[in-house]
Amino acid sequence: MNSTVKFLASLTISTLTSASGAMAWASSAPKATTNSEADRPSIEVRVYDYVHLERKVLMAAENEAGRIFSNAGVEVRWIDCPTSHDVVADFPSCSLPASTVSNTLILLDGPKNTGTRADYLLAETQGPLRATVFYRRIENLAGGNAAPAAIVMGRVIAHLTGRNLLEGATYVKTGILQDFWSDEQLNPIAGAGALFTWAQAKQMVGRIDAQNQALEASQSARNANGQ
Repeated sequence: MNSTVKFLASLTISTLTSASGAMAWASSAPKATTNSEADRPSIEVRVYDYVHLERKVLMAAENEAGRIFSNAGVEVRWIDCPTSHDVVADFPSCSLPASTVSNTLILLDGPKNTGTRADYLLAETQGPLRATVFYRRIENLAGGNAAPAAIVMGRVIAHLTGRNLLEGATYVKTGILQDFWSDEQLNPIAGAGALFTWAQAKQMVGRIDAQNQALEASQSARNANGQ
């Protein structure tokens, strides 16, 4: 399926008219940073899976998003969270306070089709560091010349999370954050088009480092006060 995807100013996504783009192969993907793994800043993403995806599908999406962030020098820790009050005790990690920059990711089937442009909505943000992804609509976009749904979902997650981390930075014409997606972002073989640019990665690492240091200082102050 040849598609162009546009990320609107509201951080929603809609498919537009068909368009073909040049394939971006893995060999063309630049490494955005050379930080050693131990030196890399980390973030966490708390995942609320209301779709109840197969574990291998969810892991494939997380691995793809993690790959994109790793290329930018950022490590992602995925935390499963409960989708009903009855199972809260089964997800103890989700109840712990965040020790790094924390994002909330909600996976939904998506609204029913209405025969309007809104039917192409794939995801949306809902305030700082919070995003919702509509899996079934991504599933409809995937296949053919596009990557499998799990891979497309991972790239959508990376886009939304990256936008949140960069605090609504203006859209650019290259990389995973660009406002129009073509085959460069959707094709099965990931290239530079499905990564953060070097400048985006540098800015993101700086912001995450600063926020994580602030979190650590706040936690140390609470510990000193016996809280």
